[in-house]
Amino acid sequence: MKIALTGGSGFLGSKLYYQLSQKNFEVYKFDVRNSHKLNLFLKSIELDNFNFVINTDANLYPQSNWDYNINQNLSREIQNKILKKKTKLIHMSTLNVINKQLNDQYTKSKRLAESKLIKNDRTIIIRPSLIIDKNFNISKNTFESYTNIPLFFYPMIFPGSVYNPIFDSKLVDFIIAQLNKKDNSFKIYNIIGKNNYELWEIFNKFCANKNKKAIKVNLNFMAKINNKKLTNFFSKHSFTQNLLQLNGYTERGKDGEDILL
Repeated sequence: MKIALTGGSGFLGSKLYYQLSQKNFEVYKFDVRNSHKLNLFLKSIELDNFNFVINTDANLYPQSNWDYNINQNLSREIQNKILKKKTKLIHMSTLNVINKQLNDQYTKSKRLAESKLIKNDRTIIIRPSLIIDKNFNISKNTFESYTNIPLFFYPMIFPGSVYNPIFDSKLVDFIIAQLNKKDNSFKIYNIIGKNNYELWEIFNKFCANKNKKAIKVNLNFMAKINNKKLTNFFSKHSFTQNLLQLNGYTERGKDGEDILL
């Protein structure tokens, strides 16, 4: 099976690329971080016979027009190129899109990306919750970079937002299972971890694995402030939305099939 993969150097993409290669898939990584490379990628999937295109490329903190273009429009551009082919698209979104409280720039861009997609029988949308690795790191170097700062201890907000994180290995296994399915129907999957964790708990587990010392900075009082302007401010920013205790997945089940992993 021949696979085209974007974001193959990212947090999820690198893990996916390795596992696909180990399982003898014919997988090709494409870098789409500038217009020349993007055009080469789009031409390749138009002319070549890929079974699947998996789009994992996204910027968690979009700032430039290019970042927004990749987040919002890339999957739709892929659809345009494979419209007359048998190639299937797996679009990686985020579970945050179904929570109307969360309006940070990343979530809004992925919500818009979904709205632009053609809902045909060769498209699968996968919405993972927060992705963590076996060491409880999030993103590629988020906690790693922080704990490399020479401090005696590492402060982290408490309690912070509540997540149902999914381990990257389990998500990769789920994606590979979709590649091997014979089903030809449009699907949306909400991928939800079985356990609830506050951001503090995730960070504390990461620190424990690294023999580092984490301490709580208790911001619990902020979660009790009944101030709509304050809540809106936090919920619209990718980083600061973690400072309030928001449950990101209260609306699951309304759109797409829930998968507990």
